[in-house]
Amino acid sequence: MTQKQTLNIHVSIHQAVATGSSFVAVATDKRFLRVFTIGGVQRDILSLPGPVVCMSGHKEQLMVVFHINNPLPGEQALALKLLDLNCNKELIAEERVLLSEKTTLSWLG
Repeated sequence: MTQKQTLNIHVSIHQAVATGSSFVAVATDKRFLRVFTIGGVQRDILSLPGPVVCMSGHKEQLMVVFHINNPLPGEQALALKLLDLNCNKELIAEERVLLSEKTTLSWLG
């Protein structure tokens, strides 16, 4: 007998999705980062400091770019976190993302 399990997260709006070799990560409008196994089992829930802009996964690493602070008009204040999901969500890097005036970031890879 096969059992089907679902996680009811439709109360949040999914804003970004990224995959790696053994995970699927979903960022929501509630500033949650949910990490699932490839089989669909939720393994982690993290809180993001600001709304997500974009994400990218590679092997066991996940990079998340998000808004921080209140930027000046026509500018964005962004930061990124690079996580190793194989080593208990070890933080590899946390940096500001510098963009030219009146530019936007919409893709990361």
